[in-house]
Amino acid sequence: MKRIKKHRFYKTILVTSIALFLIIVGVFVYLLMDQAVPSAMELKKYEMIEKQEYSNYTFFDSPGKDTTFIFLNGGKVDPRAYAYLAKTLNKSNIDVFYLKAPFNLHILTPFKTSKLVDEIKGEYKNIYIGGHSLGGTVAGLNTKDVDGIVFMASYPFSEKFKHLGVPTLNIYGTNDGLISPEKREKVDKYMPFNSSNKVIEGANHGQFGNYGKQKKDLEATIDASVQQKLITKYIIEFIELNNSK
Repeated sequence: MKRIKKHRFYKTILVTSIALFLIIVGVFVYLLMDQAVPSAMELKKYEMIEKQEYSNYTFFDSPGKDTTFIFLNGGKVDPRAYAYLAKTLNKSNIDVFYLKAPFNLHILTPFKTSKLVDEIKGEYKNIYIGGHSLGGTVAGLNTKDVDGIVFMASYPFSEKFKHLGVPTLNIYGTNDGLISPEKREKVDKYMPFNSSNKVIEGANHGQFGNYGKQKKDLEATIDASVQQKLITKYIIEFIELNNSK
């Protein structure tokens, strides 16, 4: 009888453990698959842009030959939500790479940017990197051999970043619901003393891309197209200024 009870006890433990494991895996997969996807109209805009697809990135060629920008999308955001960025930078003779990541989470492959920089540094005189939200934070881990970095509603991992001496552009909005004023005040201390800070009045977190309402974000008081024109304007000015030095 004792052996039967003991067997049932261990069987119950095993079944319970398997059930908990499956629940945890299910929740994890659900969270990974909960992706921010652009509208049908935005997808059409993206498809109309000339580009070349590769296993690790999408390449947008421009008439220029000496400058490129490597972009990392926000966490779990479909890169196609940023069609405006590649299109506008290409018009200013800047080649663009949209780096790919599993589940659109660059934190899962944190040093992939540096590998791409190593691959292309012989082809370009000027290499810039940057990203939106978590993508920008991950980009901040890959500053070797780059000429500048752009944080778009983002910030570096730690205060150590400011000692790297990398030319930095910091763009964010006053209506960002994911980075509170208190948080922004703290993380701005992670930026180099000579970084260029561009604050867009009325801009929020989600309108750095075109993927709909961002959870926990505040309402923007400016149109997305206006916000994005300012974003690309600041990036192009930053790149041109640094290239002229």
